[in-house]
Amino acid sequence: MRRGTITREDLNELIRRWTAERKVIAPVRRDVVELSPVGSADEIAMDYSNTQLPTKRHFFRPSEVLLRFDLRAAPDRHVVEAESDADPTVLFGVRPCEARSHTLLDRVFLREPYCDPYYQQRRANTAVVVLGCTSAGPTCFCTSVGGGPNDHAGADLFLTEIEHGREAHAAIYLLDVVTERGASLLTGFDLPEADAGLIEHASRAAAELAATLKTIADLERIRTAAQTAFDDPVWQAICLSCVGCAACAFLCPTCHCFDIQDEVSGGRGRRVRNWDACSFAHFTLHASGHNPRPERHQRCRQRILHKFTWFPENFGAAACVGCGRCIRACPMGNDIRRWLEAIGKKV
Repeated sequence: MRRGTITREDLNELIRRWTAERKVIAPVRRDVVELSPVGSADEIAMDYSNTQLPTKRHFFRPSEVLLRFDLRAAPDRHVVEAESDADPTVLFGVRPCEARSHTLLDRVFLREPYCDPYYQQRRANTAVVVLGCTSAGPTCFCTSVGGGPNDHAGADLFLTEIEHGREAHAAIYLLDVVTERGASLLTGFDLPEADAGLIEHASRAAAELAATLKTIADLERIRTAAQTAFDDPVWQAICLSCVGCAACAFLCPTCHCFDIQDEVSGGRGRRVRNWDACSFAHFTLHASGHNPRPERHQRCRQRILHKFTWFPENFGAAACVGCGRCIRACPMGNDIRRWLEAIGKKV
């Protein structure tokens, strides 16, 4: 892996080059910090904890038209697929937990033979530049689910701030070139090689930060909860304050449930894919009227077991990156870490 150092001014020059030939989406501070298209480096916020909304929105749209149809047209022309919006893009400044979530979604949407073409096109046309963490929020628990402040999973380029400076333009970063796609972003740019001292400083700082993050319940034990605690009263206990709003699912970087509906009017229509969530009572409602998960505690159980039991069994990792968005957004103050601790005691 190639490693070099880059100043904030040089980084600004890189971003100017990128915006000339592709879309650049980066953290922008408004009422909250959001990933938005930028035209210059001056718009980018580098000192932030995490964005309010997950980057899965870029690859897996909250709502997207898959095709349009006209039942009154000739048979050979009545269905038209939606045009691709997979423009060449750089996702800049995303946090390690966010980049890690992309690798988990890849296991779902890019798994043969059920490869999702809409996700695949956007993913193939997007380079990811990760900004390593130098501080952690009170709801962060990335180290408990396999990640960390210096986790390179999902990154094409990885930035670590090693000298802040009194002014933003004086900051210095360690730049790791992780993939060939990342290397292509640096074509024509002279990247000075990083010395061993700076690399050691960055690694030590990341390790010290990781050590401050509290470890939650043993997830290996929780993986057996489907067999050992499926009917335990713990599920009723932990969901007492859940209102089933699905804010946790919609803000989660790895939740990926969706529904597909045809919207028709006057013989014309469109097929639309929308995000869905297992927290909703109608999520498993059959056409017959039967619902296999009619109670709220059953839906809470489904969400937890899917993330920490069945997803690991099928895809080799927990469907959680420890970003803490679900904790921050819950209107009832629920904390998935406390839920997992309660379940762990029952296993």
